[in-house]
Amino acid sequence: RNAALLVDIESGAVIETLPGHDADVTAVAVSGDESHIATASQDGSVIVWGRSGRQLEPTTRLVGHHGPISEAECSPDGRLLGTVGGLFELPADIVFSWPDNWELRVWDVTATGPGEQVAVEVDATPVAFTPDGANLVAISDTSAISVLDADSGEAQRIHQTPGKTIRAVALSPDGAVLLAGGSAPSSNGAEVGWLTAIDIASGSPVEDLPLPDAAFVPEAVVFSGNGSHVAATGATGVHVFDTAGWDLEFSETIAWDTVFSESDPADGRIYATATFSPDGRLLVTQSSPYGQDVATRATAIWALESGELLNELFVYPTVGKGAVYFS
Repeated sequence: RNAALLVDIESGAVIETLPGHDADVTAVAVSGDESHIATASQDGSVIVWGRSGRQLEPTTRLVGHHGPISEAECSPDGRLLGTVGGLFELPADIVFSWPDNWELRVWDVTATGPGEQVAVEVDATPVAFTPDGANLVAISDTSAISVLDADSGEAQRIHQTPGKTIRAVALSPDGAVLLAGGSAPSSNGAEVGWLTAIDIASGSPVEDLPLPDAAFVPEAVVFSGNGSHVAATGATGVHVFDTAGWDLEFSETIAWDTVFSESDPADGRIYATATFSPDGRLLVTQSSPYGQDVATRATAIWALESGELLNELFVYPTVGKGAVYFS
């Protein structure tokens, strides 16, 4: 509790524990050059750890959020850190709950940096830097995605999704394609899932991607490091498809070709996050078993090609979506 773990991917052994927070660690970010790691917590604080080999030492503690932090993301050059946390402090008697109002803060985490750069109110927690580190993509409203200047916080472009609630966003590694997903009301009033590819330059939707069924609502989406695969997580599993043949016009229909599921959907798991290994061979997921405390998380490692479950590292209590990053 109140700490992040550095884990050997092969054995599952804990190499190092990173303490220092006063509540559960809810997000982790690794700089592009792997020189530092940031851990963020339900207590509203961020600790930046300098890295030398496998040794980590705390260098900076960042305080500014008034509520729990759900998301942390480093810019590719490692200069900036974006965090999304509660805009207002929650009452002390509220446990395992998230705020209704969120704030994006951007910090300069270099040794000579000034600390906090900007603070912008946002509607939901996903955030992503463009490959050049100049801009951030954030959900600024339930049906709008903003491309923000990373240094000033000013909106450069706003992409609208009328009538749809956005739950997840991801940028392709080359920064050309924005993938957004979430829920929308159907004709009978039920919520159905959607996943759309957007040309980041023009803001135009270029393809509605096929989901495995209408009830699947993407809660998180992620590209692999080379952009060859995309994973979307939801209540019924982690759905992965191959992006071979994509171009910016998405001229070909993309079919889902792999479904990872640990057990029968009737008593399966609610999948919260997915992370690809840098070489694209592995997929790591975090999930909450049905029928158990939603704060219980399982961290599993899958072989991407076969869908085989290789290892389940540990089950531990946490809040929020959870976070896993590869070195």
